[in-house]
Amino acid sequence: MIKFKSLFTAAAMLLVWSASAQCEFTELTLETTTAEWGAEVSWELYQVMESGDELVASFQGVDDGVTSTETLCL
Repeated sequence: MIKFKSLFTAAAMLLVWSASAQCEFTELTLETTTAEWGAEVSWELYQVMESGDELVASFQGVDDGVTSTETLCL
């Protein structure tokens, strides 16, 4: 199970789930776009495990009006 924790301030986020031959299981593309107060936008993606949650990816905005994309194999 994957748990998604987030903090949004004037931001938009798009998650695109797709199957891909390049990933063994699921390819996840995270696109984060900041608006005003971009430095206040952040998120963390955790994988929930019996031994404890494991951080898979994170984002910390810096500037306003910036889009960043990250692709993960889950």
